[in-house]
Amino acid sequence: MRFTNPKSLAVLTALPLLANRFSITETTDYDTVASAIFTGPGLTIMAVTVLGESSMGTFIDGRFGLGSGGILTSGTATGAYLMGNRNVDNGVGAGGQYDYLCAPGTQNINTLQVQLGFDPGYNGIRIEFLFATQEAPRYSPLLRDWTFALDNMDAISILDASNGLLVQYAFDTNANQINALSPFLLAPDAIFPPDSLTGYT
Repeated sequence: MRFTNPKSLAVLTALPLLANRFSITETTDYDTVASAIFTGPGLTIMAVTVLGESSMGTFIDGRFGLGSGGILTSGTATGAYLMGNRNVDNGVGAGGQYDYLCAPGTQNINTLQVQLGFDPGYNGIRIEFLFATQEAPRYSPLLRDWTFALDNMDAISILDASNGLLVQYAFDTNANQINALSPFLLAPDAIFPPDSLTGYT
């Protein structure tokens, strides 16, 4: 994914990011998390703002091609571990005031807004991320169909705010915003527990 001259980028999520066989360090230092996500030549982090700073951290030894990076969750960062407590809410955005950032009815939002600068010869970034949820569709042999947990669907946003208006980039192959009903969370694309080595799909 390439952006043309973005000055500000907000990565927003109401879900945990996932890596496999990884080590998580919880932190409220959002500069550390931003530095773990936005690395590489030609890129300078100029400013960082956050909502839900108690629900983030960094990880190392990730699988799925990630290696290391930042983790944003709706609960605690260590809740992404296989035996982690995934039933913790951060309580940010329950009143609907941040629906415009993620999706209508968004609860337990976690946002990291990063203003980036580019060195000469660079004009964009590529974002790689994993999306994980405990609310993913599951195949029910009894019903012979997929079942869904729709009461509080996880959603993700990757927004470019460089021109003042928020431009959404987190779309699935059907041009819908990525959420717990996205095709990525169905076989054969999804990695289900225990193969995901976490409690998440």
